[in-house]
Amino acid sequence: VEAGAKEELDRLVLRTLQATTAIAVLLAAGTAALAEPLVHAVYVRGQFTAADAVPVASALALLCLGVPAWVVQTVAVRPFYARADMWRPMLLGTLFVVVAYPLYATFGEALGVQGLALAGAVAISLNALATLALARVLHGAPALLPLGGTLLRSLLGALPAAAAAALAARALQGCCGLQGTADALFQLAAGGTLYLALALPAAWLLGDAPTRETLARLGRRAAGVRRRRR
Repeated sequence: VEAGAKEELDRLVLRTLQATTAIAVLLAAGTAALAEPLVHAVYVRGQFTAADAVPVASALALLCLGVPAWVVQTVAVRPFYARADMWRPMLLGTLFVVVAYPLYATFGEALGVQGLALAGAVAISLNALATLALARVLHGAPALLPLGGTLLRSLLGALPAAAAAALAARALQGCCGLQGTADALFQLAAGGTLYLALALPAAWLLGDAPTRETLARLGRRAAGVRRRRR
């Protein structure tokens, strides 16, 4: 890759990593906060009872811990491919598949299905970090400090909003005499609205330039969809 093209590639990859990390944190935190009513609304019917939904919701919340890492991993391998370097990220990923086996065995035995979900989140997080480190060593990019700043800013905006949404959904359980799917949908609507009302302004205020640009672009697209539906 020529010098000018390398600089442009590095800049584009960093901004893409920052933007996608911020959005991934927003989505993961909101899903984790509302995992219980979400699972209830989608799955509780027939032989799948409310009691069955509890461990599934817990596993879903733990799986959400790995969502930002899955996004980072997907983006971080692209610069390798752009440099016609296929085998090193593939070899690294294969290594972490092997490393993950004892994680799944240990966590699964100790914590059951929640342990398996946690092991998956830990494994992909380690894989993503290792991929970023390898890219930094081999290619001198991406810059890890700005990316870490994006992650911290996103967490500071999303976690308080997620906690408030989870508390609100729990407080509204059984409200207005609703039961079953109707109750779960009401919790989702109320908790989701509160989460977006808190998390989106926080993401804008705390976010860096790539985060704000992505939020603005998504907002324009949403506005365009609303106009076309009218």
